[in-house]
Amino acid sequence: MKNPVQYLLFRAKATPNFIAIQTIDRSYTFIELALIVKMCAGKLRSLGIRPKQLVINSFLDSFFDLILTLSVFYEACISCSNHGYSPIDQDLECDWILTDNPARKSEHQKNQIFIDESWINDAIQQNKINNPNFYDSQSICRLVLTSGTTGKSKAAAFSYDVLDARVKQAFGYWMTPGRELNLMTIPSVGGIISSLSTLFSGCPIYIAGPYNKVQLIAKFNINSLIGSPIQLRDLLDTSNQLNIALDSIEVVRVAGGALSPALLEKIRKQLGAKVLNIYGSTEVGGVTMSELTHDQAIQSAAGYPLPLAEVQIVNDRYEILPPGKEGLIRVRSDAMAHSYYKNLAATEKFFKNGWFYSGDQGFLNEAGCLVLSGRDSELINRGGSKIDPALIDQFLLDLPGIEDAAVFGLSHNGEIEDIGAALVVSTNFDLKTLRAELWKKFGVSNSPAIFFTVAQIPRNPMGKVMRAKMAAELTEFYKLQQNSKS
Repeated sequence: MKNPVQYLLFRAKATPNFIAIQTIDRSYTFIELALIVKMCAGKLRSLGIRPKQLVINSFLDSFFDLILTLSVFYEACISCSNHGYSPIDQDLECDWILTDNPARKSEHQKNQIFIDESWINDAIQQNKINNPNFYDSQSICRLVLTSGTTGKSKAAAFSYDVLDARVKQAFGYWMTPGRELNLMTIPSVGGIISSLSTLFSGCPIYIAGPYNKVQLIAKFNINSLIGSPIQLRDLLDTSNQLNIALDSIEVVRVAGGALSPALLEKIRKQLGAKVLNIYGSTEVGGVTMSELTHDQAIQSAAGYPLPLAEVQIVNDRYEILPPGKEGLIRVRSDAMAHSYYKNLAATEKFFKNGWFYSGDQGFLNEAGCLVLSGRDSELINRGGSKIDPALIDQFLLDLPGIEDAAVFGLSHNGEIEDIGAALVVSTNFDLKTLRAELWKKFGVSNSPAIFFTVAQIPRNPMGKVMRAKMAAELTEFYKLQQNSKS
């Protein structure tokens, strides 16, 4: 049976009364979940949804997204989840949109279906249960949108075989299956793969709303967390505000960015947990892993290549470089995607001869550990000097008075970039002290010269800074401000 719902249908037979989904106040067994998915799929089929059509889920509610993703798989469609508050990418030319977003309900959109509790209850009342449709091995079954931090998001195309391999690959770095909360949502690659691998393992998928993650961890003694640095920082801050200890956590897996040394120590002190660093990408999946130490956080060590991933460092002629020599990182894996959906130009740029080139720079040390030195598309070129904004981000986020921060290249004088910093600050923030701290750490020429106080840093749901979007908006604001002075 070539369909991702096989994981659920197997568990519905083998362990029907085990918990499949657990929210803060409600649970569903595997047999209950399977029945809901079958009946929702039956209603979708009656409305005209057919195999191989592209169906985009645009949900605010993670529970709805999971249920309808599985239902769309049941019908052997091409499934794609976008974040419910993001615009639908018209380039994808989807056949159907499923949404619970009231703002979208009134939009003039062909073949849009509004999903809420009443829709699901009606599907259950109709009780239309059909046999699942199947995919071919190479049929596209899932599109996963890339982060879009350096420009427009692309849709990585997963065939059935690739998605199946990715689910099984996840067990290589899933250290404490049983009670894990993934802070990433279904639209992200981490969210969908984690959900499917959890179903495969027969463990509960824990779903928490934006304001009750801490309560859910405490109530169900969650022992494993996965999230990006900003998601983990926000969770720890909420735990402190609510005065709820998270002492059941044993392992924290960090993905989607590097931890600063200060945040690493905060996690260890507040949770007493082991911390694992996972480096990877939407296109390839997990690439490296290692237990994170203070020294590794300082050195931007990504970890050691996973058994199913091959990592090489090459120069611009694609020649393999020796250990310690910095160059382009390329990766290949049985679980990697091989193209972007209907985007030949991007496919040819990033996928070459069976390898994926992410644009990240780094080197392999003598022990075989991958050390990152920056993302090529994000490096700031200041008079020929290349500066990694992520390193300055980390430093700023650890300073008192700064609630959030992101650094970017601000072009306003030919090709020479200034370094800009967007800051969300508290009332006791002092810019003069900040400048002195930055100059001491990075030197005057490599420190931000222009500062913007903003209400919010634009981040995607994984917590990654939308650097291109922020740079464009603040550069335009800066130019208008300068023109008004002249």
